[in-house]
Amino acid sequence: MILKKIIFLLCGICMVIYCKAQSQRHLQIGDTVPNVRLTHLINYPNKEANLFDFKAKLLILDFWDVFCAPCIANMPKMEALQQELGPDIRVLLVTRSSVELVNSLLSKNEKARNCKLPMLIGDTLLSSLFSYQTVPAYAWIDKQGILRHFTGTKQFLNASAIRQFIRGDTLTMPVKNEYGNFNSLESLLTEGGGRNLSKVDYYSLISHWVNFDGQFSAPLFDTKTGKHIGLHIINQSRVNLFLYAYEDCFPVDGFRHQENRVLIELPDSINYQQFEQHFLDDNWKNKNLFCYESRLPPERIHLIREVMKRDLANYFAVNVKSEKRRKQCLVLKSLNQTEPGYKIRSAGGKPYKSSPHTRDSLVLVNSAFSDLIRGIDRLFSQQDGAGKILVNETNIGLSSPVDIRLTGNIQDFIVMRQQLRHYGLDLVTEEKLIPVIILYN
Repeated sequence: MILKKIIFLLCGICMVIYCKAQSQRHLQIGDTVPNVRLTHLINYPNKEANLFDFKAKLLILDFWDVFCAPCIANMPKMEALQQELGPDIRVLLVTRSSVELVNSLLSKNEKARNCKLPMLIGDTLLSSLFSYQTVPAYAWIDKQGILRHFTGTKQFLNASAIRQFIRGDTLTMPVKNEYGNFNSLESLLTEGGGRNLSKVDYYSLISHWVNFDGQFSAPLFDTKTGKHIGLHIINQSRVNLFLYAYEDCFPVDGFRHQENRVLIELPDSINYQQFEQHFLDDNWKNKNLFCYESRLPPERIHLIREVMKRDLANYFAVNVKSEKRRKQCLVLKSLNQTEPGYKIRSAGGKPYKSSPHTRDSLVLVNSAFSDLIRGIDRLFSQQDGAGKILVNETNIGLSSPVDIRLTGNIQDFIVMRQQLRHYGLDLVTEEKLIPVIILYN
């Protein structure tokens, strides 16, 4: 007697362990369904039974819920199928709804009350084997106890389809394969530890400064197809974000620092642009630097800037317009308009350019003219805090190879200008009608 109790206890423990493992890995089509113990049965001679007590040529588990009106409305149809097909099939109604909720439903709903199909109520064990969270759901189990179909459609719940199944004919059903623990109230970005992110095709996000010292922007590419799908910008000021969005408004002349083409007609304009004194101020950065990321389907990537414009305007609650205004500019010119750049034309040799952080010299050997533009940009775009608007009117190709050696106190405007003139270039202050963008309330 004691031995029998021990064996029974061990079998029970094994079944619990097996079902726990199955709940972590839901049953797949072709798996054998375990012969679990069913409790809280109604419309059945016993309150408890084993699943295999319902074995037939086809066992249909009809998963439902007391709040699922279509499930309840379908009960008479399922009962009619059971009566028509007799012992060839068994239909078992299964619900996670509690005994109290089911009893309340039976007292109020005639269709549910009149249904005489066996019901498993307050179920947790059998339901946990299947990958579903919404109902209705239907498991089709053959006479060997193998799961052949698990679906959410009622299309095949008819005598003709069931007879085809019993004959061994192939039925093509959509597979219901939901997350068993899906949290419909949580953001898709974080739900399930981010398991839905690989399915996201379109999104935009803006965050405050992230704990990373770099500031950069880069396109996003699909890792599988290599197609351009988005934009990724890290730790930038409001002004720089608007510059990225509206870069098609400005000339492509090599000068990258365009901050002073953004005119801010807002009460808190002081926090829209980042100056050198802010680089060591984490509190300022946390409040005034932002990250932006957007992704689009590849065939719509040409709209990325328009999407960004809309996102920034909505997030920062500002209006934006582009127009031309007269502004004081530093203009880089060629002294010889007939043959611009002839004095800096490269003689060839191994390419060399001085460190981008060097401020007392600018040396280029067989380097692109754009490197000279960037050097001047670094030296003069942020002088005096407010910076200057730089314009390139040299008519020299940005990729043209050049040789030039500027040394000494080239941060001084007069010194820089003298040295540039030696190479047939000049840097002059002029008032120009230039494109700008304006941020306003």
